[in-house]
Amino acid sequence: MCAMKLTGATIVALSSMFQTAHAGETPNVDWGGKMYAHWGLDVSDMGTDSEESPAQEFEVDRLYLTAKSDITDEVSIRVTTDAGRTDDAKLELFLKYAYIETAVNSDIKVRLGAAATPWIGKTEKFWGHRFVAKSFTDSQNLLSSSDLGVHAEGGHKGGLITWQAGLMNGEGSGSLDDDPAKSAQARVSVDPLASNEGQKLPISLFVAQDLFNLADDDPSTMFAGGTGWSGGPAVIWFEGVMEKEGERTGQGYSATAVAKVPKVANLFFRLDNFDPDIETESDLRTAMLGGVSRQFVKGVLGALSVEHSSSETVDENGRSDTECETGVFARMEARF
Repeated sequence: MCAMKLTGATIVALSSMFQTAHAGETPNVDWGGKMYAHWGLDVSDMGTDSEESPAQEFEVDRLYLTAKSDITDEVSIRVTTDAGRTDDAKLELFLKYAYIETAVNSDIKVRLGAAATPWIGKTEKFWGHRFVAKSFTDSQNLLSSSDLGVHAEGGHKGGLITWQAGLMNGEGSGSLDDDPAKSAQARVSVDPLASNEGQKLPISLFVAQDLFNLADDDPSTMFAGGTGWSGGPAVIWFEGVMEKEGERTGQGYSATAVAKVPKVANLFFRLDNFDPDIETESDLRTAMLGGVSRQFVKGVLGALSVEHSSSETVDENGRSDTECETGVFARMEARF
């Protein structure tokens, strides 16, 4: 109840500030949006004795609507809604980002609210095919792309050094922050090619640490590192992650390559491999995808991909098995 009152008081205070800042003015709000959609065909049983017709689907994966407004020269606000399929199979609208941002100086910004976390956005932007697949740590449910808290980011020396850090809920912006537990996350990146137009060579390190956990919860510590190269005809990205929670240690990696044929198409391939517990056998999770993508008009991208995933399991009798899924997908991103 106290948290609800505090939230309400904060909203009232912010609203008053916005009204004062725009007294006698019409607020300038920039609107934008982005949609991911796909058609998929399950070919997992192709070549087997199964007589069932393969499953296929049309789906809207995500729909983002964004509003941004400058309150003053130093203060701005952003709200981004998201629509996706929930556990009860309904397409529902929910909040992705909602934060107020202030510029400390020309190099550093601070955000309060639900904002992007330090690692996922960096990797998604680099390989440029989020509409095909989530980033590695997001797809493995290791990190959330948005979370509630205090966030800061900065860039220095013309982009040679960039960083982002925050103290946040740790469960993602879609979860209720109703306990003392928090997560401290930080990333630092160095790009020796930052001054070279058209080329990038980021080298990034990331750490996340649970804080103030309840007595019966083991705190989680995560380390990640990544590097890649982007320039001219290709994009290459590799990242590795290690997570420790109590006696359990998980680790994995993701490797991505994109070959560009200017004004024609892009060829892409990605391999993900994650072991949730290196001391336990038969729990490896692997995903591979490859295909071709193309920008048809400004703001509209399409991709045709083949995607395969496998996960090792152990039944109640101790027998190991591997569950596999393979699909062919036509995917689309539309920005407006």
